[in-house]
Amino acid sequence: MNKKILIPIFVMIILAFSVNAYNLTEGLQNYYSIDASNTSGNTVYDLHGSNDGTGTGITLNVTGKINEGAEYDSATDIINLGDIDGVDSYFTISMWVKLDSWSSGDYLFGKNTGAGQKQVYARWTADNGVRLVVYDGGAGLFADSTALSTTGWNFLVFIYNSSGAYVYNNDSLIGTATGSIGAINTDVDFKLGNSYGGGDAFDGIIDEVGIWNKDLNATEINALYNNGNGLSYYDFDSTSSTTDINFNAYYGNSSAIQNFTVYMTWENSTTETHSTTNGTIHLINVSDNNTTLTTILEVEGLQNQTSTNNITANTTNTINFNYYGLTIYAKDVQTSAYINNYQLNLTDGSYNKNYASTTNQTFEIIAGTYTINIDHPDYSTYNTEVNLSVSGTGSYTFTLYPTNSLNISFYDEDTNTLLTTENISYTLIYNDANATTGDTTNGTAFLQDLDAGEYEIRYSSTTNGYTERNSYFTLTNRSYNELKLYLGNTTALQDVTVQVYDEYGNQLEDYTVKLLKYYAEENGYVTVDEGKTNDEGKTVVNAELNSYYYKFRILDEDGTVKKTTTSTQIYETSITIYVTLSESIGQELEDLLSVTHSLTFLDETDQFKYSWTNTDGTVISATLNIYQVTNLGETLINTSTTSTSSGIIYLAVTPTNGTLYKAKSYVTFSGDTTPTQLDTLTKDYPQGLIFGGLGLFLTIIIVIAFAFLGLKNPAIPMITVPLALLITKLMNFHGLGWTYIVSLFALGGIIAFLIRDKT
Repeated sequence: MNKKILIPIFVMIILAFSVNAYNLTEGLQNYYSIDASNTSGNTVYDLHGSNDGTGTGITLNVTGKINEGAEYDSATDIINLGDIDGVDSYFTISMWVKLDSWSSGDYLFGKNTGAGQKQVYARWTADNGVRLVVYDGGAGLFADSTALSTTGWNFLVFIYNSSGAYVYNNDSLIGTATGSIGAINTDVDFKLGNSYGGGDAFDGIIDEVGIWNKDLNATEINALYNNGNGLSYYDFDSTSSTTDINFNAYYGNSSAIQNFTVYMTWENSTTETHSTTNGTIHLINVSDNNTTLTTILEVEGLQNQTSTNNITANTTNTINFNYYGLTIYAKDVQTSAYINNYQLNLTDGSYNKNYASTTNQTFEIIAGTYTINIDHPDYSTYNTEVNLSVSGTGSYTFTLYPTNSLNISFYDEDTNTLLTTENISYTLIYNDANATTGDTTNGTAFLQDLDAGEYEIRYSSTTNGYTERNSYFTLTNRSYNELKLYLGNTTALQDVTVQVYDEYGNQLEDYTVKLLKYYAEENGYVTVDEGKTNDEGKTVVNAELNSYYYKFRILDEDGTVKKTTTSTQIYETSITIYVTLSESIGQELEDLLSVTHSLTFLDETDQFKYSWTNTDGTVISATLNIYQVTNLGETLINTSTTSTSSGIIYLAVTPTNGTLYKAKSYVTFSGDTTPTQLDTLTKDYPQGLIFGGLGLFLTIIIVIAFAFLGLKNPAIPMITVPLALLITKLMNFHGLGWTYIVSLFALGGIIAFLIRDKT
């Protein structure tokens, strides 16, 4: 083989290796390009580390050496990079600097606290040079350079290593101080373009600042200088890309939210957390490839938002979060006057917020479906669902009925229209005793401040021969009822006697018989008449024979539906209906077959959640009642009714120790005035022990003491030990149940009786 051929091959190999003979990412701690794309407001982003800089007084986006830089034109201008650890030991700091004017003593950077303290800084000297100072509080290195050009750009590199301190300008060594004083560990912030005191800024522009925790060699300095053209960070960091992400949060698409946190989860399950106090989060060089990012936004006082986005490489990705303004007004249904000083609860199941409003309430939420509950002591509790799906702001006005009120509408049975010209008289009977009479000529009547309980209403009109009819309903405390009552003309109607028996032929007394008539315009059956059975199981309703289609619905004394007949015309004036009570659950399921429902408790928000879905539209409303259970019984503390065939109701309770709550859910079918109960659920907040573990210890001591009372008579401890447990239970020393203690009393009494003669 010709040996001369080896020479060019060897040269080519050397050249190939020399192309990448430097690695500028090795030891790189921080890098600030100060480009417009890598700044936001007064923040200068760290492209390689996590020490973003905060500028004060500086002007960003001015023309720099590469793209944009930062201009200093006041003695107090500064960029604070925080406590950069890479400068506490051996380091290299590089930057491009362009002077506007020269002043001896002005700082290029400072990580110092004052004379006699540990410090690292660089400042201009009187002879147009620059001095690098590395000082440990006792000994120091002072590297003074030769004069620099005061026009154009200078590429300055400051190095401190085990041999000394060095200053380079434009690829040439211009200042040296030999020796070593070890690590400095200043533990103070690095001030770019100024000193620790913040009053010694130089006059000019700084660009492309890099900080390494090693000393760069001549080849690496030369590469950064790049024949006076400079080297972009993206040109020497082969692992970087220009994939950036901006996170922004707004009120109503306009006003920026300043303080928020984002919790990020990448496609590969890695996570990050970032916070801001200036209204934006800017992440740089996040990925070289397209990837999926799931972000949770957290803003204090507001609900969290989640967004999933595909991040596109080599571009700036912007992810915006918006909260929409919702204003709630409440009005009196009778006077249309605005209601003041009400409580408002807003929830979507996972988010629950309470507000106190004087006139109206405005708050920021994300788009979605919410349950709104409005509570005022003088009005019935109002509950409804609102779908907020538009951007910007929205306003909702809700009308509230006075508490314990009744709104009645009277309709003609034949035309299904409101009787606006008839003189209608009615009698409202409360608990079969107290009666209130009234009349109306416009087809409506409104009563308020009624007592909660069972009611019967008798109504008629003699103007055009309308016969008297009855209706029965239950008024719950802090609620209101809407009744749609029908009057029929006596010339078309006939009395139909209905007799109700159980499956064994027993007459059923005090059962409600509802007569439901089909209306095409209602697309369903509507109750037009009602009656209560007497002691013979009989009642009378009014219907047209051989004409319309009817159903009969039978309810027991508690208002539970026991049977609904199939649709049919009525052919006779006497009808017998049998109700199978032993299979009442099956009958109720048959009637409720079209209703899917659930009642649960949400521990995270202390709320009962009642959801229902009705497939055939026979449900006209749903109600959720919350009771507080005590030894004296159940007390209704909150109720909510929604007039929809499907929906969700949330009602919150106060998590107080020693409190037991019970929730009951109901639906009301078309034509019914009495709700049908569906589910019952309790939530117990146990009473905490007063003395904790000490209470249990005291219980043991007291039990032992009471047991010693029977040393001479074994029958005595059979009574005294349960007595000791009873006393300590009343003192809340332990959590034993009452059933357990009562059982001990009974057992102890039996044993004491059996052994009394033997003692």
